[in-house]
Amino acid sequence: MVGANTPLKPCLPPSTEEKPGRKPCLEDDLHPVRFLIATVPDPIDSHLAQSFDRAVDAIQNGMQDSGYILDRFYLPWKRDGQASWNISRLLPEKPEGFLSINAKTTPSDVHRSMPGTLLYRAADRRTPNVGEELVVVFLIGETPTSGVQRVALNRTLEAIQKCPENLHGMPCLKSCETSEIRIIGPYFSGSTDSLHHLLWAWNQRYKKKIEIVSGSATVDRNWRELRSADDEKEQVGNVSFKATVAPDIALTTAFNDFLCNQLKVVPKDPDPPKVPEPAPAA
Repeated sequence: MVGANTPLKPCLPPSTEEKPGRKPCLEDDLHPVRFLIATVPDPIDSHLAQSFDRAVDAIQNGMQDSGYILDRFYLPWKRDGQASWNISRLLPEKPEGFLSINAKTTPSDVHRSMPGTLLYRAADRRTPNVGEELVVVFLIGETPTSGVQRVALNRTLEAIQKCPENLHGMPCLKSCETSEIRIIGPYFSGSTDSLHHLLWAWNQRYKKKIEIVSGSATVDRNWRELRSADDEKEQVGNVSFKATVAPDIALTTAFNDFLCNQLKVVPKDPDPPKVPEPAPAA
C-alpha cells in the first residue's frame, strides 16, 4: 500500500548481525522490482464493477502469459464503509410522533487516495544469482466523466520515483526500475484530459520517459492530447502513446467506404475547396 507502509529494517549480508526472528537475505534472494500503472474503471464511483473485473482479469491473464504468478494483492475499494443513522419524525408537526430510524452505509473513500496493488513474481529466475523478478501493478480508478483518481495516481508516481532512495528500507530488494513510467490506460477517452494534466504537472520536475498504451480509448484526439503540454508548444517530457484498438476516424472512414461500395455511389467532399472568382477585367 503506497504511502502507508512502516519503514522496515533493510536486508543485511549473512555475515552481519541480524535481529532475532528474521532470516538474513542471501545474494540470490535479492529481487529486482519493476512497476506498471493501470487505470481501470472505478467499481464504486463509476458504477461499472463488471468492467473493473474484466480489466483486472485481462491484466492477470497477460501477466500469466508473460511468465508471472500473482503473489498477493490489495484492493482499496470497499462498499461496506461506515454506517450512518438517519433519525426523523414521521409527523414533523407533532413532537410526540413516532421516530423513523434508518441505517445508511457510506462507502469508504480510500480508493480515491490509495491505489490498488497487484504483486507478481516471475515463475523462474531469469538472471543467475539473482532472486525472481517482481512486478508491482498499481490499479488507479477512473470514471468517464471526472477522469482518473488524481490523488491516488500522484502518490503512485511519487512512490515509484522515490523507490531507489528507500531501497535500503525494503527487505530483500536488489533494485528498482524507475527510468521509465509505464501506464496502461486510459480506459475511457473521457479520462484523457485529467491524465494529461496530471502527467504534465508531475513530469515538469522529473522529465521521465512515459509510455502509455490504451486498449479501449478510441477518440482521435487522445494521441495528440497525451503528448502535448498545456500550452501545446512542447511535449510532456518524452511521452509516447499507442492504442491496441482502431480510432474512431478509422472506423468511420471504413464504414463510409463500405456503404459507398454497397450503394455504388461516389462520396462527395463535405467541404469542397472554394475557388476564388477571377477579378473583372479592367
